[in-house]
Amino acid sequence: MMRSMRAKGNRSLALILVGLLIVGLAGFGVGGLGGGRISTVASVGDAPVTVNAYARTLNQRLQQMGRALSTSEAEEIGIFRDVLRLSLDIAAVSNEAIQSGISVGDEFVLDSLMEISGFQGIDGNFDQAAYEFAIERAGLTTAEFEEDLRDELRRGIIRDAVALGVHSSGALSEAILRYERERRDFEWAKLTESNLDSAVESPSESQIEAHYSAHPDEYVSPLTRSLTYSWLRPDMLIDEVEVTDAELQEEYDAQPERFDIPEMRAVERIAFETEQVAADARTRLDSGAASFDDIFVERGIEPGDAYLGMVARDDLSADAAEAVFALDQPGIAGPVESVFGPALFRVGSIQNAITTPIVDVRDELRAELAMGRAISLVSERVSEIDDLLASGATIEEITAETELEGGRLDLSELVTSHQGIAAHQEFRDAAWSIESGNFPEILDLADGSIFMVRLDSVREPAPLPLFAVRDDVVDDWKSQVVMDRLSEVAGRIKSSLAGGGTLEEHGLDARTETGVVRNAAVVGAPRHLIAEVFSLGIGEVTTVEGDDGMYLARLSEIRIPESEIEEAATRSRERNDRVRGSDMFQLYTTAVESSAGVSINQTAINQINTQLVIGGDG
Repeated sequence: MMRSMRAKGNRSLALILVGLLIVGLAGFGVGGLGGGRISTVASVGDAPVTVNAYARTLNQRLQQMGRALSTSEAEEIGIFRDVLRLSLDIAAVSNEAIQSGISVGDEFVLDSLMEISGFQGIDGNFDQAAYEFAIERAGLTTAEFEEDLRDELRRGIIRDAVALGVHSSGALSEAILRYERERRDFEWAKLTESNLDSAVESPSESQIEAHYSAHPDEYVSPLTRSLTYSWLRPDMLIDEVEVTDAELQEEYDAQPERFDIPEMRAVERIAFETEQVAADARTRLDSGAASFDDIFVERGIEPGDAYLGMVARDDLSADAAEAVFALDQPGIAGPVESVFGPALFRVGSIQNAITTPIVDVRDELRAELAMGRAISLVSERVSEIDDLLASGATIEEITAETELEGGRLDLSELVTSHQGIAAHQEFRDAAWSIESGNFPEILDLADGSIFMVRLDSVREPAPLPLFAVRDDVVDDWKSQVVMDRLSEVAGRIKSSLAGGGTLEEHGLDARTETGVVRNAAVVGAPRHLIAEVFSLGIGEVTTVEGDDGMYLARLSEIRIPESEIEEAATRSRERNDRVRGSDMFQLYTTAVESSAGVSINQTAINQINTQLVIGGDG
């Protein structure tokens, strides 16, 4: 247990250490109302959240974003809220350690100190000089740092006692995995009309009438709405718009990000505590002793946290930009100084600068400007049309007196492909919701058009006469007869297969599937065939009806990957235990905070937020 706590404590403290050394918080503080300096921003019971502790935690969170943020961005994605929540949770556990009298001996502190990777040299052993230099650079004494370490280890004892005691049997996870990962081997074949002994003849008149009478719900007219509409599109006014060459130039100059794209590079960044540590890492990279990805792993950094994205020269600090853009191909740059300390940069790809001259986009810009102004002209017509509507003018009269185009159409619930105004979802929504007698109103389309619509009549679904659907009835009758006869054939083949026969003996093109899981899709077979196969025992046969034929399948093998399921179940159980342990610990800290009481100096926190977020390039 102590070994586990020590390992977890070291990992946690290593993260705190990195933030401490990078930000260099010596003397970091904020002003109080009386003009002095304050050292704490919050407290839980007797445990304070110091200015430096809050700033360290915030700095670490900002570094994980991989790019500079504005204060409003950080606020919007909840960084300040999350950092304060974490700081209060840490203080809550510290308060509980104080109240419980938990202590950690010097030997435990020393052993833990020796295992922190940030203080180890290239040989992996503790480096006293590097340790003292890093602590001095952070503006602390070794005694102060070791007391912080002692506090973290004390918190670790409580954290592990609460979170590591959550264990589940994993029976449910294993059952679900067994269900999901069971695999089956089977053979199958498809029966179509060509597998019948004789072709299906055309139905007699009495058979047609009988089928039509037996399926009255299949031969009805759709619900249909008859509508009158009028609309005005921007393209109808485009001839009224004039765009000068000067306006084109102005529009071109206003969009440099579109027509003058600077050189961009895909960049990742790893920051280090000291220049020496960064230089040592670069030496290992150059010698081939380690890769950039190896450095990620060693420093406990997820690659996504270090990815800055596609960046231009102006997105980086001057030193970083000089190093990164000096490379003529993908590679490693640095170490150079960044706001997070000495850093190495990896360039993954290079996108050359792209400049598009105005002559190449003149027509495109002219069309865009003209369309934008035509949309404005459409908007200007609204008041005129409103006045006409208010005077009692009908849609037809307005169409005759203005530039609007009018028409009539029938909108059916069976039609899914629309043209003209009916191609617009906004029009269809209005057409299906409007009631007879409603006063016409001007409505908008997404492309800047306006329209009016009136419901003239509604035709409810009604039975269609046989003469109107005769061909459909004949086709449906034939399909039903084919399927009935195929079902009989499939039944005979199924009995033969159960007796040891094969699909090939019946002239069928048999296909074999192996290792099929429940949610698989087999090309050429209906999805519900798979569900039927998973209900079979070995050697059993099933038949299912598809849209275009009858399908047979015989199960030959059931495969249960025990080792795979066991490994997955173990991972699932451990993951669930971690999640439940984390939830349990969060409930615990919330209870401690509620019992001990929380005090927050929001003014001081806001000052720190502003100081640390502003800037942040490279």
